Amino acid sequence: TESTYIATAHTADDQAEEVLLRLIRGAGLPGLSGIPWVRDNYIVRPLLGVTRQQILGHLKVYDIPFVIDQSNSSRAYLRNRIRKDLLPLLAQGFNPAIVRTVNRTAEMLAEDNQLIEKIAEKAYQDSLSSSFQGGELAFSVKKIQDYPGPIRRRIYRMALMDLRLFSGRVRASHLLRIDDLVTTCKDPCASCRLPGGAVVFRRYEDLFVSSSIPEEQILDSNAGSFSVSVTGLGRWPIPRGKGHVEISLSDVESDFNTRNRKEYFRPLWLNPESVKFPLDLRTRRPGEIFWPLGAPAPFKLKKFLISSKIPRGVRGSLPLLASGKEVVAVVGVEVSHPYRLVKTSGKALSLQWIK
Repeated sequence: TESTYIATAHTADDQAEEVLLRLIRGAGLPGLSGIPWVRDNYIVRPLLGVTRQQILGHLKVYDIPFVIDQSNSSRAYLRNRIRKDLLPLLAQGFNPAIVRTVNRTAEMLAEDNQLIEKIAEKAYQDSLSSSFQGGELAFSVKKIQDYPGPIRRRIYRMALMDLRLFSGRVRASHLLRIDDLVTTCKDPCASCRLPGGAVVFRRYEDLFVSSSIPEEQILDSNAGSFSVSVTGLGRWPIPRGKGHVEISLSDVESDFNTRNRKEYFRPLWLNPESVKFPLDLRTRRPGEIFWPLGAPAPFKLKKFLISSKIPRGVRGSLPLLASGKEVVAVVGVEVSHPYRLVKTSGKALSLQWIK
């Protein structure tokens, strides 16, 4: 049969237990708002304003049989200890109407939360800079920083929910960890993992919320140095499973204006008349010099990588294409100025790093 609604039997006692449980574990305003009366427009909880004792009394008066879940008697579960120990202690020693009081507080907090949620939804859209297929959202760090803490934390939670990564194990403490990336962390390339598979990472002025590992984690700064002799066109493997570099000859007209790719894997084009094989495909060396495309003169490769905002953990693993001591290209990032394409180039040497 088709059903319009699903009704659950949650009571006011369940609400009080849930709010206290979330308070003990650590929750923000959304969590302390408790169990909603209606969720997703089809799950309804008509008994949320009725106490357990009222329901038991009704069943007794009308001689209605019922069953009690035996697991409810085990003190191995925190919820059961709240029901059997904490709530009776609060009722006897502090407030006889503790269940009603907690329910009333949750209702007021829920109203406050609804108001802040509306403000946060606008802030979410304002700070969202882009979204990518495959489960990733990017936000402007600067715009997020303009909002107060309650709004910032909701932006993070909304992002996780949009990506279906907001599991029950994500607590207020996890949202605070994300907030640290935006507000206090001095590392512009820091990251954190959350329960449920979410990865949140900062890349200078962008904050990414993703369901996958950042691309730079494919690279390992501890992977060690390598050097491969490149004798001509073809595919040249990068050691330790880091993909391969493909070098091919292409028509400038058809291939020069290609599609954009994410950082570290950008296609590059070189002047084939300037490139002389064999070359070395290798990692960088101390004191290496590089002449970036368009720069007036060469300077330290390290300075270029820093100014290009390449994360520290990636710099040592980026493959270089070199001719002796001269860096021809930082593969996937930039070509050296002397090896650039010029207007008279009929062909282009395509250099692509493929994962």
